[in-house]
Amino acid sequence: MNPNDDDRSARSQVTLRLDSDLLRKIDVLAGVEGVDRTELVRRLLADGLADRRMKAAIGEYATGRRSAWSASESAGVALYEMLDRIAEAGVPYRMDPEALDRLRSGDGSPPPGGSTPNAPNAPIDALRSRYQPSVTRVLFVGESSPAGGTHFYRADSNLYRATREAFGIGFSVADPPEREDFLAWFQDLGCWLVDLADDPVDRSATTKRIRTVDAGVAALGQTIREVQPARVVVLLRRVAPAVRRAARVAGFDDRAIDVLPFPIRQWRPVYVDQLAGILADVFDSGATVTASGPRHAVAEPSTSYGARGLNDVMADVLRGHGNAWMKAGAIAREIAKADLWRRPGDGRHPPASQISSRARARASADLFQVGDLGIRLRAS
Repeated sequence: MNPNDDDRSARSQVTLRLDSDLLRKIDVLAGVEGVDRTELVRRLLADGLADRRMKAAIGEYATGRRSAWSASESAGVALYEMLDRIAEAGVPYRMDPEALDRLRSGDGSPPPGGSTPNAPNAPIDALRSRYQPSVTRVLFVGESSPAGGTHFYRADSNLYRATREAFGIGFSVADPPEREDFLAWFQDLGCWLVDLADDPVDRSATTKRIRTVDAGVAALGQTIREVQPARVVVLLRRVAPAVRRAARVAGFDDRAIDVLPFPIRQWRPVYVDQLAGILADVFDSGATVTASGPRHAVAEPSTSYGARGLNDVMADVLRGHGNAWMKAGAIAREIAKADLWRRPGDGRHPPASQISSRARARASADLFQVGDLGIRLRAS
């Protein structure tokens, strides 16, 4: 007895008339796969039906008759697979009505007072909860909300704009959705952004900033344990050690943590480039991404702040400003703001006095030019 026929009582019998050439081909393939003709025909019908359901669902999505959610249900696949197949078919992504509904209040109407979910006064916790995906594939971790009031989930920050650009490149979408539509796409893809600190710390004194971030490690570890992401992307190098501690608490694989520079000034293209490569890798989008950095987890141990010399970092800052004259204090502030380098001895950012003395050092004479206007690189 063929074990595949054990449940024959649950099957209906269908008689098909096939021409002899087709039967011969079926028999040849059945021999190759080591099954009888009947079983092979069942498999061919199942595979063919799945393929036709997928093509029909993509076609209905392309014409606007189905959303991505509805198309995935029609094709009998997960939403993530449906999104991948839509991209493979070259169909532009369109914001689903269901996703837009999720941006509104529970009854589908705007909140009282006519405010929208992304209004400037909308609480960040509420926005973060609103955009939490049912399944988290990539967990983005920031330091805190900016003190200026902008935020990724308000779609008005540097981080939002750079991330939207990276998603367009990573998914080969020339004109990615904007504002709430992008945030809903971000959510549909299983991406979620959380912060280590509840309140803004970017204008706090260094000691308070470190203490506040450290206080968020336990909560982040709990979040990682609960949502079980496939990847964690750290959005600011200075908080990488705290994120790694949280990951260890959660038993998360350190090799699946990516560390990116925050996207300001000359670091924006680096952020966009590397995040696009990560997305192409995680989602296997098929996009052609020429990333300068690795497409897999970026190795960034907590001791790496001293891996590059201070001279190299100072030179990068000057190049980022077109090698214009810069005061030592301005260079020091940029290094601290972007967390580009820390002193190996005490883990602090270099002060202006250290920048100035380094530029004037005899060993740096061939690299830096120092004058009344400040510091710049010598012409090569």
